[in-house]
Amino acid sequence: MEQQPGDALSCSLMEDSGPQKRQRVAAEDTVEARRKREARMAEMESLRSIISGVWSGNSTSQREATKQFQECFLTKGSPSIEEVIKVATVWRFSEFLQKEDSPDLQVEAAWALTSFISNTLESATNMLPLEAVHASVKLLGSPNDDVREQAIWALGNIAWRSPAGRDLILTHGVLSQLFAQLDEDSKLSMKRTASWALTNFRRGDPPPRFEQVRSAFPALDWLFHKNIRKEQCLEVLNIMRNMYNIQGIIEADLIKPLINLLQQADHRIKQEAAFAIGSAICKADDDQLRYFGNQGCVRPFSNLLASDNREVLHYSLRVVEKILKVGHADKKSGKTGDENVYLEMLRNAGGICKLLHLTDHARDEDIQERAKKVIQTYYWMEQEMVFSKDDEGGTNASYGSNSSWRS
Repeated sequence: MEQQPGDALSCSLMEDSGPQKRQRVAAEDTVEARRKREARMAEMESLRSIISGVWSGNSTSQREATKQFQECFLTKGSPSIEEVIKVATVWRFSEFLQKEDSPDLQVEAAWALTSFISNTLESATNMLPLEAVHASVKLLGSPNDDVREQAIWALGNIAWRSPAGRDLILTHGVLSQLFAQLDEDSKLSMKRTASWALTNFRRGDPPPRFEQVRSAFPALDWLFHKNIRKEQCLEVLNIMRNMYNIQGIIEADLIKPLINLLQQADHRIKQEAAFAIGSAICKADDDQLRYFGNQGCVRPFSNLLASDNREVLHYSLRVVEKILKVGHADKKSGKTGDENVYLEMLRNAGGICKLLHLTDHARDEDIQERAKKVIQTYYWMEQEMVFSKDDEGGTNASYGSNSSWRS
């Protein structure tokens, strides 16, 4: 019988899947397994040598072995975290952090901890000994810049990898010490590292509790009065933007410095200051809103109504609306006579004209509608003003029967 073309292929496939193929695969598996086992043994032997150096009584051997551990933590195929913890190497690093007579060893130990934390799971980070955290925090007071900077790296990494670790560090009041590193006399790398660490301390789920960050307020006030540079100022504002205890911010007397930034700083800092104050105002109760209004928030937010940034406009409109609302309530209750005092502040700051212009803001319909709502709710009753569309689709605002304004 003539063989069909497909029969040869079928035979070839049967041969490839037969006993010879299985024997060849088993042999290859054996070679690969042996290779991995030998590599593992060599790795463990190297680890034993490094551990011996870490636990030696010679400071030079300790320092060199600690450097090698940094590479272990960063290298693919490095020793498992469980193995490191079993031999108590991380605990040994904690002891090195406390050797004030050997700043070089302190730096290497903090660096090793940083590498360990950066390349482990959150669960392993949570297994760090308390001594390592306590010692790292203590190093923030070191007179040696390199020691302080590496300690900040370690603490920032703990905060980044573990909310529980972050909260533990915050109980030591480290924020004030981190803010202190933003001083204008600090070297640039120190400022950048401290800013990065501060960013990590405001992150995480759940976020830090207000009580944990309150200790930083005196330092915040000091920084605002030191004319800190833009990068550091932005980080401070980002932290404030995520604070939820408005009364604490008020009691710390941080509103005035923020308002000064809104009026005097460059464009980007003004924007971040607006977000920081706006976040607080949008969560404030009526008494707190009166405080913000009386501290002079109306004028700078009136100025921001001319911004070309969509998010800034939304924040500014929300702030203006919230403050006008409490002013309207005070007028109705007779607390301020027959005047909405915050509406008068807005009028004197030129905010009414800016709101009217926004009612025809072609790029964003939400902004148009919100501006119209503010005008109609808190201004038109005094002016008998109504909105209408003209033939070209623009907005006309008419006052009584004798005047009109085209935005």
